[in-house]
Amino acid sequence: DVYKRQHLDVVEVLIAAGARFDALDNAGESSLHVAAERGHAMVCRALVLTASYERWVGLEEPEGGDDVDESDADDILSASYVRREYMLKQQRLFVNARSWSTGSTALEKASVLGHVAVVEELLKLSGDSSAKNMWGRTPLHAAVNENRQAVVAAIVAHAPDTVEIEDEYLMSPMHLAGRVGLVSLVELLLTAGADTEAMTKDGRTSLHLACERRFSEIVGALLAADAYPDTETVLQQTGTPGKPDAPEPTDTAEKAKKQRRRRGKKAQAPGKENVAPAGPVDVAA
Repeated sequence: DVYKRQHLDVVEVLIAAGARFDALDNAGESSLHVAAERGHAMVCRALVLTASYERWVGLEEPEGGDDVDESDADDILSASYVRREYMLKQQRLFVNARSWSTGSTALEKASVLGHVAVVEELLKLSGDSSAKNMWGRTPLHAAVNENRQAVVAAIVAHAPDTVEIEDEYLMSPMHLAGRVGLVSLVELLLTAGADTEAMTKDGRTSLHLACERRFSEIVGALLAADAYPDTETVLQQTGTPGKPDAPEPTDTAEKAKKQRRRRGKKAQAPGKENVAPAGPVDVAA
């Protein structure tokens, strides 16, 4: 409970008393998940540092001093390096642990709710911005989907390559930005080098998604970034202005009828048939 209230002093007392900071609840979330979700950056830092420096006490700091022989100096430095690398590895394992229920990390929890201070702290402490949940989405996906612009900026500045990661439906953060409708998010991702031509499983780009929702500013930003306007499919996504989008007919005959109606030709009324001429007219008669 103290992790939920930012009681850092109480947290430190409990840790010193041997409290299990790494215990998991029935969703597989640790105290770090809870602190990140609540936006408690300093509690997150205390927990992560505890995980890296106090939980694994089996590795002792190599002893040394002024009287160390030069022949032993390399061994001591090597042992110190191994110990430090081991502790950093344990730190990464703890900070990037995923919950059982959704596969979410603490970084994703903070990203969803827009806790930028927690996000920045976890990124400093080896938080993995490319870690995926059970749907293949990263913390950047989560931040974009929830319009968390400050979090998006922090993640992109730390790891620009995350703009290219796709979820299980092949949706990148740029696809989500085109669907959400905030042009500032699109501009952030474009600055980081996001691919405007990437396609989802059903063959749609971020431009298609923006056209579906008629986000004109985003459409303009994407076109200015040289997004390729696939005219036929983009018009299908856009539909008739002011009217709900009608599903595109799949049958060839139906498509032909729709095209004739667009050209101003009326389709033949049901039940009527064309009457063929009986034959050539005899003028002499």
